[in-house]
Amino acid sequence: MISRRNFVARAAQGLGLSMVLPSLQACHKPSVIPGQIMGPNAALGHRLRTMDFGAPAESLRTDIVIVGGGVAGLSAARYLKKHTDNFILLELEENTGGNAMGGSNKVSAYPWAAHSLPLPGPTAAELTAFQPAAGGITAV
Repeated sequence: MISRRNFVARAAQGLGLSMVLPSLQACHKPSVIPGQIMGPNAALGHRLRTMDFGAPAESLRTDIVIVGGGVAGLSAARYLKKHTDNFILLELEENTGGNAMGGSNKVSAYPWAAHSLPLPGPTAAELTAFQPAAGGITAV
């Protein structure tokens, strides 16, 4: 059996909670972060697999062809650029970067994909020079 005092106290608590709860819920609405799933363009990949392309529009001659503009292809292009201009880098997607692509907003830079390069140590002079040149995030 509940006493009149306990009943009134619990009723007042319930009333107070029912008045405060909506304002608490309004303050703690989940944030929606805009974005999308990034990845290879399936339609382009399918066209490559089925060779669904017209006749070539032009013909080029070069000594070296780099296939793919991911980290490995871009690193190879960077190295070759120091020694020759007689190479071409082929990339199926609209942008290079592969699994190390990123973006930025008003707050910070961020990775879009699965891979990133570590901050280089004192003995990694080439990586130390590469990251800023490639637009990477570096330690301050």
